[in-house]
Amino acid sequence: MKDKSITVEDYEKYSGEFFDKYFYVAKQLGEGAKAEDILKIMESLGSVVMKKRLESEGKIGPFGFIRDQIETNKDGVPLVDKPEDVVWIDDAFYVKKSIFGLFTSILKEPLGAHFLTGATEDGIIEMSRWHLKCLQDGTLQNYTRVVNSGVVSGKL
Repeated sequence: MKDKSITVEDYEKYSGEFFDKYFYVAKQLGEGAKAEDILKIMESLGSVVMKKRLESEGKIGPFGFIRDQIETNKDGVPLVDKPEDVVWIDDAFYVKKSIFGLFTSILKEPLGAHFLTGATEDGIIEMSRWHLKCLQDGTLQNYTRVVNSGVVSGKL
């Protein structure tokens, strides 16, 4: 299917929805908005819409994890292939070593969710503790920055 070329008929069939969204965003940006800016806003707005949909449907769990990505049994209990001798760190996560030699912190809530991955076990323990504390305190945004952000010029 991915090798099949796109036809004019395909454009005719699917362009209505695209252009409805395009012209909506263009109208919001005002006269003189560039196509590049409109497309960037459409992409960003699409991400916001998808996240808000998941939130409203109750599909986003703690720390923004998507609940559907956590496999559960018929009673809703997470299915986790966790070693029997796991050592819980701060009763919040444990660390496992991958076959590639990397270390990953695995959260207790939601159980089995992969959290952070890095080169050293000590580094993962330290950063998982720090990250969870910031999420709990609501201060993570104080330490977060966006690199190479596209700035939309024009009237918003």
